[in-house]
Amino acid sequence: MLRWKLQFVKKIYSKGLLAQYHFDDIIGISSKIAEVKQMAEDYAYIDATVLILGASGTGKELFAQSIHNASLRHKRPFVAVNCGAIPSTLLESELFGYVEGAFTGANKKGKVGFFELAHGGTIFLDEIGEMNKVAQTTLLRVIQERRIMRLGDDKYLPIDVRIIAATNKNLAQLVANGEFREDLYYRINVLPLQLPSLNERSGDVGVLADHFISIFNKRFNREVVLSKEAKKLINDYEWQGNIRQLLNVMERVVIVSKEKVISADFIETMFDGSAGYQTHKTRPPAEAEECLEKTKILRVLEETNYNQKEASERLGINRSTLYRKLKSYNIQFKKTCTM
Repeated sequence: MLRWKLQFVKKIYSKGLLAQYHFDDIIGISSKIAEVKQMAEDYAYIDATVLILGASGTGKELFAQSIHNASLRHKRPFVAVNCGAIPSTLLESELFGYVEGAFTGANKKGKVGFFELAHGGTIFLDEIGEMNKVAQTTLLRVIQERRIMRLGDDKYLPIDVRIIAATNKNLAQLVANGEFREDLYYRINVLPLQLPSLNERSGDVGVLADHFISIFNKRFNREVVLSKEAKKLINDYEWQGNIRQLLNVMERVVIVSKEKVISADFIETMFDGSAGYQTHKTRPPAEAEECLEKTKILRVLEETNYNQKEASERLGINRSTLYRKLKSYNIQFKKTCTM
């Protein structure tokens, strides 16, 4: 039995079927996020289907992983599936698997579906509102019967999974429009969890901005901090892309900035071309070009573990040119870098 458990754990790790986030990773001081976190923690101990609702970028998978890691299934697989990223013609076979010769182009050995991979653990069905009617019908049957049948097979396999679904769409409206099965809607909407947008989370923007700045400072070996005026500008910004957009902007700030203390004017240039903030200032073409080049250099350095020789070859420049650019952009090497 011990040997079987070790093999199972090894399989989970080898396939990356792990949830890496916990509730402590959900940053925020607002009453809104505190209330939702508490509800999610309560849901974690109830082995029932959860439906996470919220706009894009509000952290739906972060909550799904946290719920799994706080549940009794935390030592079992966590399988995340983006239903909107899989072509509708392939979704059913990806979810439930198929046997040899099930269809033209199929793997000769067949394929295990996501539900089988998640057996004993949790399957996270993100963007479930994108699921086609055929897959909806099959999913409903799986929930009701707790068993699956691979495409092209003639036998059922018992399955034990907890379903966490998520969507940024109004499922009730999709039901009313005949685009989503009503019976499936009620099956997955057992424990609803509505995530607030970032603009509804009073006081959280500044906290998250500092948190992301800290992360990217460590990643890019920088010491950037936000000025008081910069934080005010960030707090006043309309974050239509929510946390994902804030993360993106803070990464850009750390990479592009030539100063340690970030001014409000500099933050404003980071918003140029972004929805949610109106500004008449535009970045000069030369500065924009430098921004892109610096971003590219930093990315290549990260990918080559800061190996100057390899990085210069990938960038198509000699090492002396790379060194000059590093000095110009104030890019400092990590102590562990290789020359």
